[in-house]
Amino acid sequence: SLEELKENREARTYEGNKSSVNTFKDFIDSNKKINSDFSIIRKNPRQMFRKHAMDYRKFLKIKGNASSTIHIRLSNLKALYNSYFNIHSDMFENMISNPFVGISKQADSEDRKKNAIERALPWAFIEEIKKISFSNKKHEQYRALAIFQAYTGISFKDLGKKDVLKVTQTMKGKSLVGKRAKTGKDYSIDITLAEDSLQNLIAVGGIPFDPFVNEDLSYISASKASYELQLYNEFLNDVLAKELKFNDKERLTSHRFRHTFGMTALNLWRIDIHILAEMMGDKIETVLSTYADLTKENVLEQQRFAFKKFLQKAIS
Repeated sequence: SLEELKENREARTYEGNKSSVNTFKDFIDSNKKINSDFSIIRKNPRQMFRKHAMDYRKFLKIKGNASSTIHIRLSNLKALYNSYFNIHSDMFENMISNPFVGISKQADSEDRKKNAIERALPWAFIEEIKKISFSNKKHEQYRALAIFQAYTGISFKDLGKKDVLKVTQTMKGKSLVGKRAKTGKDYSIDITLAEDSLQNLIAVGGIPFDPFVNEDLSYISASKASYELQLYNEFLNDVLAKELKFNDKERLTSHRFRHTFGMTALNLWRIDIHILAEMMGDKIETVLSTYADLTKENVLEQQRFAFKKFLQKAIS
């Protein structure tokens, strides 16, 4: 089914599905005694069950994947199996029903907003990260990278581009300009606030891994990207969090630093939602549903902020 996708659809759709398949292979490899090369034929000794799909979901969560990413992975595998079943069900007897159905459900808008608020890191925590250092060079690079993500919102996949740290000089100042590897949408980030974090990252040696994204935004190696993300997340959760005695029910991951940027930019720095969407290379609807804290208190506070800003201009 994956190869048929490659022939019939755009490359990015194929790459997304291929990445999901690769993470499932990683799940199998993580414990081959339990997770064999599953069979899709009923009563086969290696038959796959829904329990295996549920274990895969747990595996992704342990690896630090965001809930939205886990949902996408499972949805991709569900769609691939449906495609295979529709084509081959008359060729093989007793094919199992889709084991990925119902394993993950997309949270409703209220749950997504609640989860978004909980995943955002307190900015005081970012300031604490800036105060420490590690003698281990790679750990120091990871630390600098986390701060850089918090100040720019750049996603992990985009960190895999070889020119991700290239600064563009415009008439108004310096910025990071590029296309998101995930969506292909343009992004542009003014580095007024981020310049110190960028220079610090460069000073400690830059991105702590080789590029894994091609110029056409496809993966050079999806498995390498997954491996590097795993190492980075392990540092964040097992080294950085423990060093700062950070206790939270959610694992500390790369995505949480991008998420923290989005929440902080929109709700604390008061960056316009249309501008933030441009900065993050997301649709306005995605930014609104993911990062906007639309509690009554915050809506009123943003109104007061806008009114005070208007009155100050009127007086001056």
